[in-house]
Amino acid sequence: MRRVRRDIQVILSLSGDDFRNAVLYNAGPLSWEVKNLTDADRNRLIAVVEGAWPEHGVGANVECDVHQIRYHDRGAHAWLTLAPALDIAPTAEQWADLATSGAILTDTSQWLSRHYSEEAALLAARSCDATGVRPWAQLVSAIPSEERVPDEVVAALLTSASEPTVAEPDFELWTIGERFVTERRLDGLQALSAKSAELERRLRPWRARLGETEAARLLLDELNAALKEGQRFDHDEPHWLDGVGDSVLLPQLFAALEVAIKTEGESPFGVSRPIGRAIYRIGGDDAVRTYDELIASSDDSRFKFLRLQRDEIVQAELRAAGQLKAGEVAERLRLPVLEASDLG
Repeated sequence: MRRVRRDIQVILSLSGDDFRNAVLYNAGPLSWEVKNLTDADRNRLIAVVEGAWPEHGVGANVECDVHQIRYHDRGAHAWLTLAPALDIAPTAEQWADLATSGAILTDTSQWLSRHYSEEAALLAARSCDATGVRPWAQLVSAIPSEERVPDEVVAALLTSASEPTVAEPDFELWTIGERFVTERRLDGLQALSAKSAELERRLRPWRARLGETEAARLLLDELNAALKEGQRFDHDEPHWLDGVGDSVLLPQLFAALEVAIKTEGESPFGVSRPIGRAIYRIGGDDAVRTYDELIASSDDSRFKFLRLQRDEIVQAELRAAGQLKAGEVAERLRLPVLEASDLG
């Protein structure tokens, strides 16, 4: 066991109210040292924290803004810092209050996730009426990733939440967006987006990832404009391209591909890769024809290499059609058809 810091040893040497007060005034430093304490000392800390639950709960005793959390009760501070380190098991009512307090940091969220129950999540949803996204995002993050967010929680979120809590980049909307994508909740994302123009704009990437054409169309407009202005993107940056699959978006995709090839140089990690994957997923005659036009439009070798991507679509079309349809598809795509006798 590692040696306990001297100031922590002093706290542990106290008893009675002196010990209780010292623990509540030093909940943060104590949380860092829990792993070095004996079971007996940890049990003493647990007894203090469990007895310090605020009369009106934790959520009523904290204030949060973009930069800091202010505590109006030292018990609230102890429950948000020291309780997770001690892995105290909260009751369902305590879990609900903590999860919607708006003051949940990563360690606290992981602790709540370990003690999750559907009963606690439903209590949280029924008690929270926040219009800001933060408490709802923190509630969602406290539900283990292997558990589907209960529909009642989603319904309550969509009823109350109506505005972002912070300026971009917005980790809270990211939390909701990622979880809704994982659970295939496009309807939920669309309902939340309908609350305001700002939410609509910020949630577009996740709606596009789930296949919404209009969100993808608007994002492609933005991508094309940014590329024309010389902005560079890494291949994994526009993650929403992974959900693009509507053929009506092919003209925008090819427009973006043309600009990206011209501006990203020889880099193999540019945005042209995910654009090409989106075109491949859509496939079809229009994709092949537009590749042919783009290849013919320039003598640049980078454009000539697009024939590889074009031919991948052709091969995919042939495989999809099957052997009985191979001749018909080859004729439509102006490919030579080999008869069995030609194979020797």
